[in-house]
Amino acid sequence: MKARKRVIQGSTYAGKTYGIIPVLIDKAAKTPNLKITIVAETIPAVKDGCVDIFKEVMQNTNRWIDDNWVGNPMQYTFVNGSRIQFKSFDSVGKAKAAGKRDILFINEANHIPYSIADALITRSKETYIDFNADQEFWAHTEILPEPNTEFLSLTYRDNEACPKETLEELLVKKSKAFHNPELEEETGLYNKDNIKSQHWANWWRVYGDGKIGTYSERQIYNYTIVESVPEGIKRLPSGMDFGQSPDPTCLVDVYLDGIDLYLDEVFVENNLMPEKIEGAERMSISDKMDEVKHPKSWMIIGDSSGRVELKDLVKNRYNARGVKKKAGSVSEGIKRMRGYNILVTKRSQNIIDGCNKWGWKVDENGKIIPEPDGHEPDTLAAARYVMLAKAMW
Repeated sequence: MKARKRVIQGSTYAGKTYGIIPVLIDKAAKTPNLKITIVAETIPAVKDGCVDIFKEVMQNTNRWIDDNWVGNPMQYTFVNGSRIQFKSFDSVGKAKAAGKRDILFINEANHIPYSIADALITRSKETYIDFNADQEFWAHTEILPEPNTEFLSLTYRDNEACPKETLEELLVKKSKAFHNPELEEETGLYNKDNIKSQHWANWWRVYGDGKIGTYSERQIYNYTIVESVPEGIKRLPSGMDFGQSPDPTCLVDVYLDGIDLYLDEVFVENNLMPEKIEGAERMSISDKMDEVKHPKSWMIIGDSSGRVELKDLVKNRYNARGVKKKAGSVSEGIKRMRGYNILVTKRSQNIIDGCNKWGWKVDENGKIIPEPDGHEPDTLAAARYVMLAKAMW
C-alpha cells in the first residue's frame, strides 16, 4: 500500500494486525529516528493485542533486545533511534498533546471515537487503520472519501497461516447461518430463503466475509436489507413519529409475513407544521401525506402526545390513531420488535442508520447493560408504536 492513509478492513483471522506490525518493524529497523505510534481503545486492549504480536514477531525473528523495551510507558527503541510506542487515548486533548509522529497505526479503529482518531491522523505523516466492519463508521464515511487514501479488504481465506481449528470453527458458524453454506454471495448465500439464523448470517457477513455488516453486540436491532417489500404480504398500520426541529416527523410503512417484519420508510422531514393553515409558507404534516399519496383510509399509529397533529390528520380525513406511551413502553416495544426478523428496504436510509447507531448502554468495564443508550431514532419509534398498538389491528 502506498497512500498516506491505508484502510484495512477484514474478517476475523484475516491477518490484518499480524500483517501490519511486521511492516512497521521493518520500517523502524531500516529508517533511523522514526516515531511510530500504535493505538487501541484501551491499555488492556493494546497490551493483549498489538504488544503481544509485536513481542512475538520480534522474538521469533531474533530482533528482541530486553534493554530496549520500557514497560511504562510501553515503548521499544531500536538501535538506530527509531521507536515504536503503544498507547490509548480517552480524550481529544490527550491525543493532541501526544504530538506529531511519522507513522500511526489505529488498531480495531471502529472502537475509537472519530474526534480522537482525527486528532492523531492530522499529526501523522502516514496512517494505518484496521478493523472488523461490524457496521459503517468514520473510516468509511470520513477517511475513504478523502484524497491520498487506499483501501484493502481481507478475509481468513487470504491468511495462509489460519489454524485448521479456527477454520473449522468458522465453518461451524457458517453452517449455523445458512441452509446451504456452500453458496457464494453472487449465487444467493444471503438470500432470505437461505438464511437459517439472522444473527449468525450477520455475524458471518462481518467476521467471515469481511464485509460491512449490521452486526454488533450492542446493537438493539439486527436487520437485513432487502430491495423492496414482497407483493401479497400482510400490511400493518403505518407508524408515525411527530417531531419539532431538529427532530423530524417521519412515516414508516410496516408489513408482516410470518415472523418477518418489513419496514419501509415513506418520508422523514423537518419543519413540517403540526396542523394545516391556509396560506402558510410551510407544509403541514397533512400536506406531506397528500404529497406522498398515502391512502387516507389506511390506519396510522402515532404518538398520543401529538394531540394537535393527530387531530389535524383526522380533520383532513386520515385514519390516525394515538398510542399511549406508558411507563416501560419503550422496553416493551423493543421486546416485541426483536421478536421478529426485521427486514428493511434499501431506500430506508434513516431506518438503516438508526439500527446501526442505536445500541445498549455499557458500563465502565465494557459490559452491556440492557438499557437503550441515547435518543431512540425517530423512524424506529414510529415502527415501535405499531407494535405497541397491536390490539388496534
